[in-house]
Amino acid sequence: FVIPNRTIAIGIFSLFACIAMIIGIIIVCLTLPKRQPTQCGLNLARISTNPIEYNYGPQHVAIGDFNEDTWMDFVIANWDVNLISIYFGFENGKFSKQNQYSTGVNSNPLMTAVSDLNNDLHLDIGVVNYG
Repeated sequence: FVIPNRTIAIGIFSLFACIAMIIGIIIVCLTLPKRQPTQCGLNLARISTNPIEYNYGPQHVAIGDFNEDTWMDFVIANWDVNLISIYFGFENGKFSKQNQYSTGVNSNPLMTAVSDLNNDLHLDIGVVNYG
């Protein structure tokens, strides 16, 4: 049984290539700087004591992009004062001061709904009144 020189050459080349790859991987693993673990924690910040007034008798909240700026806004039905409040969202996660709209005397808004009610491709706000 005779092994041709070509087969021996291929075997030696394959062995050399495997050894070179193993040495290269070991060098990379040993010389790569170790990643420092990032420390997670809570960063709490004080906000104003009463950012949203709750004495309006809020009943329902609906969410949508009312001003089409890609940031979520929300509307609240306020039972006790007969109005809805709209808060516009900003990219930093905060909201504008409320924009109030009357729903009529003794209307007692109970729920709000957000949809394109008139098919004009803009969100509309529907209000269900109890009174």
